Amino acid sequence: MLETAWGRGLVPDDLSAGSHVFADRELLRTAWEKTGPDLRAECVRRLHAWADSWLTDERAGTMPRYLLSYYPGLLCERSRLEQYVLDPRRQRRLVEAGRLDEALTQLDLLPDGEDRTPEVAARVALSRAVLSGAEAPDAAEASDTSDDSDVSDAGELARAAVRWAERAAEATPPFAEQDDGMEELAKAGRTLITCGAEEAGRAALRAVIPCEAVSWASRVRAAQALAPERVEWLTEVSRYASVLAEGGFDEQAEALEIWGEMIKARVPGDVALRDVVKDSCDALEPSTDLTHVDLVALGAGALTSGRRDQTRRMLKVAEQALLDAFAAPEALSPADRAHLDLELSTTLVRVVQALHDVDFSAESSWLRFRPSCAGTRSAMTSWNRPTQ
Repeated sequence: MLETAWGRGLVPDDLSAGSHVFADRELLRTAWEKTGPDLRAECVRRLHAWADSWLTDERAGTMPRYLLSYYPGLLCERSRLEQYVLDPRRQRRLVEAGRLDEALTQLDLLPDGEDRTPEVAARVALSRAVLSGAEAPDAAEASDTSDDSDVSDAGELARAAVRWAERAAEATPPFAEQDDGMEELAKAGRTLITCGAEEAGRAALRAVIPCEAVSWASRVRAAQALAPERVEWLTEVSRYASVLAEGGFDEQAEALEIWGEMIKARVPGDVALRDVVKDSCDALEPSTDLTHVDLVALGAGALTSGRRDQTRRMLKVAEQALLDAFAAPEALSPADRAHLDLELSTTLVRVVQALHDVDFSAESSWLRFRPSCAGTRSAMTSWNRPTQ
């Protein structure tokens, strides 16, 4: 387009980013009027999708200068702004490009004061500590010794980051729902370690481990990353799961989730945990209790690595019990009807995820039956309603 007559209305911007802008504001106003809200929304969606493809490492090569320097300034949605400005990999790319000051300045784009949650404050403090202690590649040869004051400032910022992370964890009430901000803090801690900022990353992970608003998956991975200093915590968690396993359906499901995450993280004793999960699932009877379908699916997901044949056999039993229930809902007990009526979506997610994890054959009877599931749920709902 730049090489045609239309190109006369576009000129290179002054950002040295290879992008173009309209030559005057009248053209911009006209474009705004001609496009309409739907087209502009679609353009924004495509811009975000393009940016996301770079942030998630779907694309190889050097991240475009526009995304490094100018895209964050256009973001109005707080969650997306936090996601981009605080991403450690993107910050590292800015440092590698000799734009350390720019990475620090972008932290000021985030809301401050009462609008900043403890989780975000902790991530900002972590980022500032790491960036303040970083040295741009092109400055490495400029000095043979580091400035003591810079080291001191970075150390103080790191300690402030730890305090913010601890405050965020302490502000989370017991039995809290999973918190996206705390999950991001846990992810940031792992990424910082990967990027070489080990001290700051480990500090963040120490803060999130005891926080119940962080998923078991993130907490177990955090503890494993801090090994051996958190081996005792992992042992206590395994014991806690054993106590849960003696409880009802929800407690057993949580126990299998915990054991599954510990097995996936290959914590010390993971082989023995596999045997525990297998024994627990062997005692279940999906054909007589549909809650056991969920439990077997969770157990199978925990055993997919290294025990595929066992996992397939377990899932065959659970799958058949579910198919039988769909085929003849009138034969189910009131408890099983209630479970399918209230928990069907969760059951399906667990079973399908387990089937996916073991790379089940496309010939599975589940895949052939799946198109009728929506109608089955409707039938189950109408069957169950008169009994309430």
